[in-house]
Order: sequence, then C-alpha cells, then structure tokens
Amino acid sequence: MKAKRASLGKTTRPSLSGILPRKRLFKRLDEARERPVVWVSGPPGCGKTTAVASYLDHAGLDALWYQLDEGDADIATFFYYLGLAAQAHGKGAPLPLLTPEYHAGLAVFTRRYFQALYARLKTPFAVVFDGYHDVAAFSPFHQVMRDALAALPAGGCAILISRGDPPAEMARLRANRAVASLGWEDLRLTREETASIARQRRRDLPRQALEQLYAKTQGWAAGLVLLLEQSKMSGTIADAPDLSTRQLVFDYLAGEIFQKTDIGTQELLLNTAYVAQMSAGMAQQLSGNERAGRILAELHRNNYFVALRQARPEPVYQYHPMFREFLLARIQDAYPRDQRRRLQRAAAAAMEAAGQVEESVALYRDSQDWDEMARIIGAHAEAMLAQGRGETLAHWAEDLPPEVRDKRPWIVHWAAASQAQLAPREARVLYEKAFELFRAQTPPELTGMVLSASGAMDAILFELDDFSLLDRWVAVIDAADQGGVRYPSAAVEARVACSMVFSLTLRQPHRRDIQPWVERALDRARHAADPNLQVFVGLLCSLTLMWTGLYGKAFALIEAVRRTSAAPGVSPFSLLTLKNLEAMYYMLTADRENCLAAMHAGLEIAS
Repeated sequence: MKAKRASLGKTTRPSLSGILPRKRLFKRLDEARERPVVWVSGPPGCGKTTAVASYLDHAGLDALWYQLDEGDADIATFFYYLGLAAQAHGKGAPLPLLTPEYHAGLAVFTRRYFQALYARLKTPFAVVFDGYHDVAAFSPFHQVMRDALAALPAGGCAILISRGDPPAEMARLRANRAVASLGWEDLRLTREETASIARQRRRDLPRQALEQLYAKTQGWAAGLVLLLEQSKMSGTIADAPDLSTRQLVFDYLAGEIFQKTDIGTQELLLNTAYVAQMSAGMAQQLSGNERAGRILAELHRNNYFVALRQARPEPVYQYHPMFREFLLARIQDAYPRDQRRRLQRAAAAAMEAAGQVEESVALYRDSQDWDEMARIIGAHAEAMLAQGRGETLAHWAEDLPPEVRDKRPWIVHWAAASQAQLAPREARVLYEKAFELFRAQTPPELTGMVLSASGAMDAILFELDDFSLLDRWVAVIDAADQGGVRYPSAAVEARVACSMVFSLTLRQPHRRDIQPWVERALDRARHAADPNLQVFVGLLCSLTLMWTGLYGKAFALIEAVRRTSAAPGVSPFSLLTLKNLEAMYYMLTADRENCLAAMHAGLEIAS
C-alpha cells in the first residue's frame, strides 16, 4: 500500500540524514556496476534502501528512483507511473500508455518504452526499482522487467532492491553474467561501522559494550538502532530475543521504546500508521497534533525509521515497513474496532484528497466501507480506462462483495468496460447484466441503459462471432433516443452514434437513417477534445460509406482524418487504423500504387 503518486514520493529516493559513509560497501557497489544489473537483497531492516540511496549520493549518478508495490502487478499501472517519473528526467514526448492494443506485442512495447526512457537519462545513470518483493510472482511484470533490463545501454545500470532472490524470468541474464548480486554478507555492518553509528548517535560506549552490541545485533542495522535508542533511555544494552525472527525482535524493542515516548508522539504515530506516506499537514490533520511536522522531522533527523521522501513543496515522510508493521499491530491492541475503522476512513479520505487513489481504495476496502469504495471506483473509472489500467479497475470491482456490486449498475458497467477489448465475451455478459440493473431501477436509468447497450455492441464487434446479437441493442438505442436520453458528454454521444453506425451497416443496411447517424457521430466527435476519438469516429464512418458504395464521401472523410492525425497526442494505433482504411479504400477503388504505399506505411507503424 505504498504511495503511487510521483508528487508524493513514489519516484524520489529517500532523503538521508546523517547516514554513515560505508566505504567498503561503496567499493562493492562500484565493482557491481561493471555489470548492467545489480541485485541487492537482504532481510528486513538490514539497510538495503539506505545503502543504495547513500551510494547514489556518493557516486553522483543521474538516477531515477521508483518505489514498487503490489499495484505494479498491473503492468499498465507500472508503465503509467513510470511515465510520470520520466517527466522529471530530461525533455521529450510523454512515454506511451499501455493501452489494450499493445498487449499482444508487450515485449516490443517494453523494449521501445525503455529505450525512450533511458535516452532521457544522462550517461552514466542508474535506475532503481525498490521493493521488488512486493510485486506478485504471477504477474507479467517480471517478463517486462527482464526485457527492460536487456535494453539497458552502455553506461546505464539498473539496481533492484528486494528481500529475496531474482525471479526465474531473470535466469538468462544471470547465466550471461549480466547480474551482480549483493546480499546480507555485503550489507551487514562491521564492528567498525557499528562503533561509528554508535558515536554518531552520541553513545560513546566502551570497547566491551561495543563488542556486546555487535554480538547481539550481528550487523543488523535496524536492531542496532533500536538497541542504541533503548540503551539511551535505560542506561544499559538490553538482551534481545532470537535474531532469526527479526520482526519479533523489532516489535519487542520498538515496543520498549514506544512506551517511553510522550503520549502526543504515541498518538501521532498510531493515528498516521494507516498511511504509507504523509505530508506534515496530513499528519497534523489525522492526529490533531499541531506539532506533527516537528515530531516527524525530529524522528527523521534521528534516523528513527522515518524517511523523508520529498522535501518540497512540503516535506513528505514514510515509515520504514517494519516500523509501520509494528504500529499497525499496536493499533490492534490499543484501539477498539470502531475506532480503528474511523482511523482507516479518515486516512482513506486524506489519501484521496492527496491524489493517492489506490491507497484510498485499499483502506476503504479494509474498513469495509463499500459505499465510499464504490464512489471512488465510479469517480476514477473513465480516467483509469484512458490510462490503460483496466486490470486494476477490474480488481477493484471484484473486491466489492457481490451483494454490494449488484446493487450498483455503474460498477458492473465499468467492470465490463475494463475487459471490452481483451476479453470481449466476458465484457458482453457484464454489459448485459449492467443493462438489466439499470432497467430495473425506478425510474429506469436511460443513460446507463444506452451506454451499456453501446458497450455490448462494441464487445460483439470485438468478438467477431454472432453479429445477430446486435439487433437487440440497436432496438434499445432506437427506443432510448426517441425517449430523449441525455448523454454525459459529446464524446460519449459520439461513441454511441458510432456503435449505431457500424451495427446498422452490418445488420440493417437498408435503413434510411444510417446517414443521419453518421453525421451525428461526426458532429459530436468534432465537439470532443480527444483527437484519437475524432480519428476513430471518422474512420469507422468512412468504412461504412465505403461499404455502401459512397467512395467520394468516404475519401473526403479519410482526408479530414489525415489532417486530424497530425495533432499532438494521436496514438500509433490511430495512425495504424488510418493506414488500414486508406489501404482498403485504394484496394476497393483499384489504385494499386497508393494501396501498396498505405500498406507499407501501416506495417512500418505496426513494427
């Protein structure tokens, strides 16, 4: 549940305060960078992120830092947020979104995407992917990462930080000796480093005490920090439980220290534990503590498991994962269920206000606030589909209990839309279900019925199977149109009209109102801001005109689309569709030379 917004620290490396330079480790990383990929792994709390962040500062590398989390299992989400990160590194056109038309050629898309990303960075550079272990093992993300690493240019290096070993997808890279690995033995603190950190924390311990400290922590950075903090309060170095169960040790020692802090600090930490990252203002809002910003800043300065992810325009802090797990466990003991749910909901509202929609949805889900979760899905569904993030949207819809989802036809509608191009048969069934739910309302919701009917039409066309299924939906839109249905936007009306044009052409070509539907689709598309929609509607209408023998009008539309295709933001898929229609037009009008030229241009775009 880490933050997803670049503006809130997803793509900025932690700011370090008073971190000990580790010459031994820096030399090891220098050697590892002779290979294009560096895999840094170790147990929780061993200082992986701190080591890499301090090394980048030491080496002065141009670096892009990306914090992975479970949401990146949806690769469209990964590409979307990585594209946001790229905007801060060099100039150039925005990186493409992984929309459905690219899924069949994912390896090619990945290679082109990362070539463009790497070109933005100044050589030598490093790209860091932190928290690799958070991405599910079954996700295609790992194939994407394999192809991304294979595309690294000379002078570029990727550093991957994880709690475990590289996945099987990287076996070939490892066999080709493209991967250098740093593990627990490289990361664990030496006796000298342990003594330096103790001095840095103003603990001038005698040699025997330092030996005792090192024996207890065995080079584990998190355990060392906790024992030093505890000894500052108690005057002695406490006995630690078995270090093989590090989270238990962490919880035990953190609990000892937590109990000795003032009530205001305790309440601040507990009331903000549900948010992975927070600004000082957000922390004050959630805790009611006017000193929240100062407390977090002090914890960061003391390296007490609080990282500064972003300094401007206001500080954004993040708890260490082990510390956050401790706080969440503490909440279970300290607060009753109703109070925990109130905290979750307050945190969810703060996350949503900060633009961290994924975290907000997760918190509403955990608190079983289904109404708020459904509201957020509805509010963000259209934008997420435009970003290609249908898989995440579908998962959100599936997370709602069936009895909740089935009372909300818009949720079913958006679940259908998330699958329309990749799984059209399943999408068609969901659109039919949404339609029936809209129709069962009192009074029936005409807008929802029409949009579901239009979606079902598109799914049938994507299926390329039984076009007789279109007849039902043509009748639905006819009836709704006569009943004065209202469309939410010109773009939506253009899409519905376009669905009607194509469906009528395939199933009812004798109808005299096909031309009015064509004119309506084109008119509404001209009032929409998206040039890709204008291209889509223009080309489908030109196809209808070709099939009905109106070649002159079809060519005029193709010419208009050519002019539109020069606008910024027109996708390669739109350009490819244009060349497809051009080739078809020239084929039907027996213009061999122009047909071949359009075909070759389309193949070049496709490749």
